[in-house]
Amino acid sequence: MFVLHDQPQDLDYITRSLDALAKQFREAQPGVEAMPTRQKALSLVRWLRSHKLTGMDDPATNYRNLRNCFIGHALSDPDHPSLPIISSAIFCAVAERLGITSSCCSFPGHVHASVFAPPGQTLDGDDTEPGGELEVMFLDPYGSDSEVEDLRSRLAETGLPNTSDVFLSASPVPVIVQRTAQNIRTTFRWAQELPDDDPAAVRLKQLRAGHPDLNLEAAFYGAMWSQLLMRQTNSIQWDIHLNAFLNRFALTWSEDAWIVEKYLVPLYDAFMAAQPLPRHRVGWENVREILDMLHNLDRRQPTVNRRYTREIEEHVHYRIGQVFRHRRYGYIGVINGWAAGPMALPTPHYLSGDDAEEEGLGEDVASSQQLPPRRSTTYYTCLRPSVDRLRVAQENIEIVTDPSLIPESLFFLAGKFFKRFDRETCRFVSNIKEMYPDD
Repeated sequence: MFVLHDQPQDLDYITRSLDALAKQFREAQPGVEAMPTRQKALSLVRWLRSHKLTGMDDPATNYRNLRNCFIGHALSDPDHPSLPIISSAIFCAVAERLGITSSCCSFPGHVHASVFAPPGQTLDGDDTEPGGELEVMFLDPYGSDSEVEDLRSRLAETGLPNTSDVFLSASPVPVIVQRTAQNIRTTFRWAQELPDDDPAAVRLKQLRAGHPDLNLEAAFYGAMWSQLLMRQTNSIQWDIHLNAFLNRFALTWSEDAWIVEKYLVPLYDAFMAAQPLPRHRVGWENVREILDMLHNLDRRQPTVNRRYTREIEEHVHYRIGQVFRHRRYGYIGVINGWAAGPMALPTPHYLSGDDAEEEGLGEDVASSQQLPPRRSTTYYTCLRPSVDRLRVAQENIEIVTDPSLIPESLFFLAGKFFKRFDRETCRFVSNIKEMYPDD
């Protein structure tokens, strides 16, 4: 849902698609309702694979592509690429619509689908003794048309025989969601290690709509949400994921404060109430503290910056909307704020520690208190990919006049501050006139 970009493949679309697949299978398999469970399950997995609705082409190259992590993308893409966990989920969802009891099972390294016999019957339709254990079979919709009969022995080879029941049992939905989130996080890490201009990096991040870098950032953020919403608050992992989430939320997604307040605060309160030794949590550890900081920023009246004095004109060389290259680091950005000194600029919760320190502003940027500048100069805030308020000293700005040098991702972000882009002047037209009326 974080990467749809107004495309129609939402949750309702997914439901309709799975309903349609079940209907198509029934029409393609006359008499399917009378088949015993094993025959019905094998017929379904073979039908799905024959229509390339599971698995992917060239996994050696494409396995970690971001699009493989999304069931909506797999159902709507003509090639239907998906990871084993998504392929198994598609099979299980269609199977349930056909009256088959089926679930994903979190086998280490490769999720499979389990199919259970009806109560009182075997998988082949024979009667069983009352109260007996349900017979189960395993399938690999991602890579095989046949029943997987050696899954238990494969598990023993991993060195985890004492926990085999966990990995061969039906996995709860939250476990499958968390595992999917982990796949997204893995793709994110892979992408971070590749140069931006590497074709493999673009392929890794590419979805049907949106800029690849923004898609990856949004997917990673969505994965961080799911790790908190789908995990018990008494897990130590919940606390670890909370710290990382709050940092990214406050720096990049502060407009989601209302969602955090509605869904995350109750979980945080439950987490705090369960702590045996309560302690005061500050900064990125404390959901309420981060929200209070953001609410205080929202309530602050914007400073109006005018250019009607000679002193301002002499000291502030550049204007809102101008595109520049950073002299030291080489990135391309757009000016979206200025002041003859850092005190009037937006509070630096938007900045990472590295970005603040590069401009000589000290290390403590998580606090709402600003440190005095180390030198007297003019400062600007700028928009750059993944950051909307980065502070830059005037001496590090080199104006760009060639529109072809502007990264495509900047155009996806610019609507927060600008109306449009003027190619003749190579400048974004300001949408924040109430703060900078003369620009």
